[in-house]
Amino acid sequence: MNITEALQQLLNEGGDHNCFMLQLNKDFYLQIAGTKGSPLLILEAVSNKFLPKNKQLTKKQQDHLIRLGWELSESNYTMQRLIQTSADVVGTVEVIQLTAAEVYDTKVIDQHMIELSLDT
Repeated sequence: MNITEALQQLLNEGGDHNCFMLQLNKDFYLQIAGTKGSPLLILEAVSNKFLPKNKQLTKKQQDHLIRLGWELSESNYTMQRLIQTSADVVGTVEVIQLTAAEVYDTKVIDQHMIELSLDT
């Protein structure tokens, strides 16, 4: 499964509390949540609150998250995306890939990094 397929499943299958975790490495992750039939996706990117001291994001990484459209919440960085067209899916996948590559230094995302959980 790739990111596009996981997004499509969040939107079209399962129930009210669908999500997938993109585990980039031992410490860094992105989480995407959605509800079947709703065009709204909630994206989260790990912040320093959940990272060990030796893996804390630098000021440059934090600023880059903001430039990519992420907002720092009380816990993690968050972003909302409306998925109404195939272009919206492509744009969301691009944000996820850019965040992984440019902020968390994970250039390749493979299917074993994606853990999908669909509400039943």
